[in-house]
Amino acid sequence: MGSQIVGFVVTFLAVFVAAWFLGEYMFKVFRGERTILTPVLRPVERGCFRVMGVDEQREQSWVGYLLAMLLVTVISALFTYVLLRLQDRLPFQSLFNPNHLPGVPADLSLNTAISFTTNTNWQNYTGEQSMSYLSQMLALAFHQFLSAATGIALAIALVRGLVRRSGRTIGNFYVDITRATLYILLPIAVVATLVLVSQGAIQNFSAYTVAHTLEGATQTIAQGPVASMEAIKDLGTNGGGFFNANAAHPFENPDGFTNAFEILLCLCIPFGLAFTFGHYAKNIKQGVAIFVAMAIVLVVICAAFGAAFYGATLPTNTLPSFLLTLVVGAAVFSALGVAMTAVIPNADAAPAVVNATILPLLFISNIFIPLENPSGWIDVVGKVFPIRHFADAMIGSFLGLSGSGLHVNDFLVMGAWGIGALFFGVRFFRWEPRT
Repeated sequence: MGSQIVGFVVTFLAVFVAAWFLGEYMFKVFRGERTILTPVLRPVERGCFRVMGVDEQREQSWVGYLLAMLLVTVISALFTYVLLRLQDRLPFQSLFNPNHLPGVPADLSLNTAISFTTNTNWQNYTGEQSMSYLSQMLALAFHQFLSAATGIALAIALVRGLVRRSGRTIGNFYVDITRATLYILLPIAVVATLVLVSQGAIQNFSAYTVAHTLEGATQTIAQGPVASMEAIKDLGTNGGGFFNANAAHPFENPDGFTNAFEILLCLCIPFGLAFTFGHYAKNIKQGVAIFVAMAIVLVVICAAFGAAFYGATLPTNTLPSFLLTLVVGAAVFSALGVAMTAVIPNADAAPAVVNATILPLLFISNIFIPLENPSGWIDVVGKVFPIRHFADAMIGSFLGLSGSGLHVNDFLVMGAWGIGALFFGVRFFRWEPRT
């Protein structure tokens, strides 16, 4: 239970960090500003606009934007419908349909095409028994990219409409979905795929394997290009996994780390868009307020769902200690964040400095990947820093391991770091960037 709480807290911290930097990155992408991927992807982007006949400088009214979205939606749905119907008649069957699955029935093809086009992703089928590898990749995963890009584009169009004081245009839908796909979804999905494969998710074009069990029975083990579909399924907040069991299947979600990683993928773009709004509004506090509101709603819904369906209970006797720990921890780490700015010369250097600091501390504090019996030096060094004490205080107050749940020793260590960070920040903090 304790490690689960730590995992929950660390996952939310990871979502906040990822959303913070991704929010600014998305703001630059949709403003057409230079990013770290511009040298590589800008020629591809221009090529896409040239093929589509799109002038990236020409914006659309809300009517034009809506009609463009509907046109792309209808054409892509028809494409998926036809591909599903003909999956057993297309070329390269030995590679893309080695299990010789027949074409998908007309009613199921229509249902699936509409469902994936609208990001609903309702599976009225068993993926490993109904869809060829080509259908999984080109018909379904294609829509997991396109529907996610459409959702991001519409969110950006809404933000433009809110922050612009006047004007009759809200952007160009074709430009927005191209940039959402090229600069955001594809790069993150590629990295996520490699991470999942490294942890045991499968990615191949092999035919299903027939295994013989110890009882003398036979079992068919489904395979395929799973990791790549799982990455965009989570990143685009899609449903519709490769297998009928979705992320409950070990080939999609092998262990606890990938489970937390996939949760991070699901949340990073929606929460990142809150900060993107803050950048568009030229008031990042508004983005932070939206992020906090979203986080509160999510936590309340998860707690209510757990209580209603899984018998989860809140520690009412130690709830005051839990809330006090949360407030003190937030204050301490806020002070540490201000103190960190004294060694960060400018905004461009912030991600590198922060990641180089926080990630090693999370490992040393036995939080990022909790170990049952960490090495002695890790345990000793980890107790010097406040992250371990914050985690222990959160676990203790939540589980009520010490009467009232108040951990005085952990509070003293956190308080010492907080006071030191406060004095350091007051002495060296400057609003002006340093060169």
